[in-house]
Amino acid sequence: MVFTLRDKVLAQIEDRAAFLEHLIEEYPRLLREWTERTDESFRKLAEESAKGDQDIYQDIYSSWFSAFDENDFREDMFYKSMLLMVYSYYEGAIEFLVRN
Repeated sequence: MVFTLRDKVLAQIEDRAAFLEHLIEEYPRLLREWTERTDESFRKLAEESAKGDQDIYQDIYSSWFSAFDENDFREDMFYKSMLLMVYSYYEGAIEFLVRN
C-alpha cells in the first residue's frame, strides 16, 4: 500500500480556501436560523406580556421586531468582511508561496 502526503504549501492554501468557502456558503443559512429563533422568541414574549390582548401583542411584537429587523445590514457587513478575508487569504497565500 502506497501513501502520498499532501504538499505542505498546497495543503495550507487549499485548507484556507476550503474554510472561506464553507463560511461563505453557511452564512445565509445561519442568519436565517438565527432570525427564525429570534422571531419566535419575540412572539412568545409578546404573547406572554399581552395576556391575550391582540392589539397589545401586535404593538409589543412590532416594536421589538422593528428594532431587530436589520438583517440586510448584517448580511451586507458580513459580505464586506468576507471580501477583506478573501483579500487577506490571497495575500497570505502569496506570502506563503514566496517563503516556501
